[in-house]
Amino acid sequence: MFIDKNKHIRKYCYCLKIKPIKRESGKTVLENNKFSVELTSLDFNELIAFYNIFLSKYKENKKFSLNQNSMKLTKVWLLPYKPNISDHVIIKMQSPLVVRNYTDNGQEYLSIEDDNFEEILIKL
Repeated sequence: MFIDKNKHIRKYCYCLKIKPIKRESGKTVLENNKFSVELTSLDFNELIAFYNIFLSKYKENKKFSLNQNSMKLTKVWLLPYKPNISDHVIIKMQSPLVVRNYTDNGQEYLSIEDDNFEEILIKL
């Protein structure tokens, strides 16, 4: 999906879940040798392409290496689609949201505590 002519902005996001990690001899090691990735997208064609890629790797049932690591895909599944029928969205982030506002005097960074934060955010 990411080779030459296909290089463009993708409409998906992902969540990487890593259980406890530890440092050994200057290396980061997964404590139970497992991690999971959840993908979501509003572009169902792209999501199905990812699903098919992962499914084909799963069916090969072999390890693949990446930068001196080897991994084996052990599970692939689709979660049920739940359409959002509300006009509100809850967004969970692992870092604070900061809005950059350009003014005549340059630029300023606003956090959620600033009075005009929502107004500037909506303009984006």
